[in-house]
Amino acid sequence: MTQEKILVSLIHFLNEGSKDKRAIESFLGRGKNIDHYLDELNVLGIYPQIKNDIYSIEKIELLDKSLIAEILNPLENSFQIQLMIEDIIETTSKAFSPSEIFNNRVKICLAEFQTQGRGRGKREWLSPFSSGICCSVYTQLHIKSAPLGLSVFMGVQLVNLLESIGFVGLQLKWPNDIFFNEQKLGGILIELSQNKNNDLIVNFGFGINYALPNEFRSLNATNNKPIDLKSVKNENLLSRNEITGYILKAIIVSIHEFTPDSVKEIRDHWNELDYFHDQNISVESDNEIIHGYNRGIDIDGSLLIEQGSNLRKI
Repeated sequence: MTQEKILVSLIHFLNEGSKDKRAIESFLGRGKNIDHYLDELNVLGIYPQIKNDIYSIEKIELLDKSLIAEILNPLENSFQIQLMIEDIIETTSKAFSPSEIFNNRVKICLAEFQTQGRGRGKREWLSPFSSGICCSVYTQLHIKSAPLGLSVFMGVQLVNLLESIGFVGLQLKWPNDIFFNEQKLGGILIELSQNKNNDLIVNFGFGINYALPNEFRSLNATNNKPIDLKSVKNENLLSRNEITGYILKAIIVSIHEFTPDSVKEIRDHWNELDYFHDQNISVESDNEIIHGYNRGIDIDGSLLIEQGSNLRKI
């Protein structure tokens, strides 16, 4: 058994409840160093607590393919959806090839943990094991031209879905971050390619924090100040699997409904959700730092920056 599989099995074992040292030694097998595996669990964002040789971890909810599929089944094209769940993967964004996508086929990759998760500009996306929703959705766009503004359109759709299930007060930061009370909740990353028929294929990746471990919060308290859905709405919180299913359902529908006029239709709503609307901001574009007032988005999703008497599109 590889070390990766041993670590995942150990997480499942500890997630059943507190274990004494002898039980863990028996589980790992002869010759295995407990301290080594505990250190490796820390790398995955799992922080075992030890008291009087009793080991415990914060309870986590593992992804369940059947529960998620149950929410997706009512979709008209559900028979064309392939759902894959990985325990540990380099990144969900490389799980499938665009050449495998055609017509209304949808391929979804979810992961408990990504070793090289990334966001816009190849920035690192950190999410401890089973603490968030890390996913990539691959499907075909039903338009022939470049989908200008798809990122901001999908950001609005994602926030609309989360608000419909009780997460009120979310905001968006152009072009792809989701915030709550000045803290980052998640983000999206869209990549475009073509299949062998030259159809446009979208790889819609997103990461949303669901329930971050307390120790991870402490370690990142002065860094990017992450927040999770559990903190946004602690009462009557839907399960991680339920929220994952509802998000995926909304994403699939929204991508297939996208048209060249979609951004125009959500433009006013974007401005209402814009975290920095009418504020003086700095934006990096093409290795240039641009300063000015954020005046919302244009009908193609471009950010509008007011610089004196000029309005600049980014």
